[in-house]
Amino acid sequence: MLNDLLARRAIIILGKGGVGKSTIAAALAMVAAAEGKRTLLMETDSRAPVAERLEIKPDYAPVEAARNLS
Repeated sequence: MLNDLLARRAIIILGKGGVGKSTIAAALAMVAAAEGKRTLLMETDSRAPVAERLEIKPDYAPVEAARNLS
C-alpha cells in the first residue's frame, strides 16, 4: 500500500486540525526521499510544524532538509 501511495506524482494531505497531518506528511516525505525520489514537502501553516519535525529553520525558499528532500 505504501509503495502504491509513493508511486504517485503528488500526495496532498488535508484534514481538520490536530489529527497528525504534518507528522504523516513529514514521514511520507522522508520515506520517499530515502527511496531516492526527488521530494518537495510544502506547508502553509504559519506555525511551521513540518519544519519543526524536520529540525530545520522555516523559510519561504526551498530548503534541503535531507538528500532528495526540499
